[in-house]
Amino acid sequence: SAGSRRWMLLGVVMLMAAVVVALMVWGRPEATNASPVGSVPATTAAVNSADIAASSAAIRETLMGYNAAETEAAALLRIDPLTPYLAPEGPFAARRASELAERQRRNAPHRSILVRWGIGAITVSGDTATAVTQETWSNQEAGAVAPEQATVRVTYTLRWEAKVGRWLIVETSQMPL
Repeated sequence: SAGSRRWMLLGVVMLMAAVVVALMVWGRPEATNASPVGSVPATTAAVNSADIAASSAAIRETLMGYNAAETEAAALLRIDPLTPYLAPEGPFAARRASELAERQRRNAPHRSILVRWGIGAITVSGDTATAVTQETWSNQEAGAVAPEQATVRVTYTLRWEAKVGRWLIVETSQMPL
């Protein structure tokens, strides 16, 4: 039923937003990018730590938004929900568009829900960044009796796009766990 799908999607989006807020409030991004002790003067380290913390929070926000939109894209077989998070000229955007177009051609919607998500190292270098996550997804193909779960380690490559004021995903690589 379309109504229950909408409520489920709304629930997933609200859950993802709550996780983003929790990560921003309780996360410690400075721990993942701390400078070695004594490597820079204290005043510079404080400024860089603030920049790194802000960048890390913005990267987490992009990844959480992308993962929440992934559920909608899977159900609708459209790339539109994902485009705010993807670098349009990046290889990942082209790959996701192709995958969704193939599913649309086969009329193969599926239910895809992020069950568990954890973020590890975030490395920022100028206007590029790398973030490593561990994600467990529940995926149920149309007509399948039960969903299947898979856990993967995903390495995201992102680029800061000043025109839109956010980090965009350029490429990903996955390793099944």
